[in-house]
Amino acid sequence: VCINEISLMITIQLQKNVFMYNYMQEMKCINELRENETDENLWNCVVAFQGHTFHTYSGLEFSYTLKS
Repeated sequence: VCINEISLMITIQLQKNVFMYNYMQEMKCINELRENETDENLWNCVVAFQGHTFHTYSGLEFSYTLKS
């Protein structure tokens, strides 16, 4: 195994870890919002899902990012 292959394997694993972390944070936001429908919990979901691709009822894709 060469250094490039090791580097690639590490990069892939890190990407998987980031994906799982983000997924868990999103599910946490959704569950908290379901349990307690507060403005704060709704805002946490809005923040967590920025950058995701959504679809309108008619099928158009859109995404959003929040200004700092």
